[in-house]
Amino acid sequence: MGGVEVLRRVRVATADVTLIAITSFSLEHYASDALAAGAQCVMDKARVSDICDAAVALFNGRAPHTRYVSDLSAARSHSLLAAHGGADPVAGSRARQDAMAAAGSLTDREREVMRLCVQGRSSREIGELLHVGESSVKTYVMRAARKLGARNRTQAVAEWLMLQD
Repeated sequence: MGGVEVLRRVRVATADVTLIAITSFSLEHYASDALAAGAQCVMDKARVSDICDAAVALFNGRAPHTRYVSDLSAARSHSLLAAHGGADPVAGSRARQDAMAAAGSLTDREREVMRLCVQGRSSREIGELLHVGESSVKTYVMRAARKLGARNRTQAVAEWLMLQD
């Protein structure tokens, strides 16, 4: 399960836990979903010192000094999510809707290639399975990545997996 779903499930279960979403991906892309799922803030995993400062601030009842901070307390976020059966009380974030629309724009072949990438298969293996050249597979991956807003194959696989939840 993806990080946003973990956040949501923890927040639905309790308001007694401070949640800091930490990602190596674009903060702009994940912040709204993570905050809607109950995180108090969203941080870049490369900024360890900032994460520690945020944890201390939250522990002491203060808002962390970071760009993506929730307007809701853990208790309020818990109440809202629990009242909606764990679903995002807002009709889904714009980023999520855009990503789903982008995934819908993938061709059947791009979808098939992404499914095989998720299985950990190499471009060569995928090409053999689909009876196409390795360079064609790389082209499909590149096109899918672009449509999913990913910079590379790894990010494309991560995006694809999150959309499959």
